[in-house]
Amino acid sequence: MLATMEVNDVRLNAVSFTTIMVGYGRTKDIRNAMRLFMRMCDRAIAPDLVAFNALASSFVRSGNVKLATEIFDEMAKRKGAIAPNLRTY
Repeated sequence: MLATMEVNDVRLNAVSFTTIMVGYGRTKDIRNAMRLFMRMCDRAIAPDLVAFNALASSFVRSGNVKLATEIFDEMAKRKGAIAPNLRTY
């Protein structure tokens, strides 16, 4: 899907990346969810709270609480730290 969007010159933003990450999370495809998150960061598109929550949710859904905790910690380390909300917990 992402490749098709890029070929068609669709301008990708945090919402598009996060939407696709949610889809990966729902199918417990944490490898592609993480890959997409990294790609988003590589393009200098700053992940917001929704993106972090989507990624953490993917990890929890797949049973990988350790990675979800690491994402939670990463939120605080980022420039302009992102405060968790109820959905994060």
